[in-house]
Amino acid sequence: MKVKYLRLNKEERKKAKNNFYQTDTGKYVRKQLFYATICSILCVVASIYLIYDAFANNLSLMEKIYSICILIIGFFLLVARRKIFIKKVNEYVIKTK
Repeated sequence: MKVKYLRLNKEERKKAKNNFYQTDTGKYVRKQLFYATICSILCVVASIYLIYDAFANNLSLMEKIYSICILIIGFFLLVARRKIFIKKVNEYVIKTK
C-alpha cells in the first residue's frame, strides 16, 4: 500500500488527521493509541526504576535482564503506536480521495 499520508504537505496532513479523528473509527483509534502511550510510558518509568534498583542492590542477572526487557517493550510500544497511527490515517486518506 502506498504511503500517501507521508507524501502530503504539512497543512494537508493536519487536515487529514483532523478529518480522520472526526470519524467513528478515528475516535476509537485515538482512544486506543492514548492507552498504548500511557502503557508504554508506564513500562519505561517502571523499567528505569527496576534497572536502578537491580544495579544499586546488586540483584541477580535475571532481574537485570527482566528490567531491560520491560524497557525494550516500552520503547517498542512507542514506535508501534506511531506506525499504527500512520497506517490508519493513510487508509483513511486513500479511501476518501
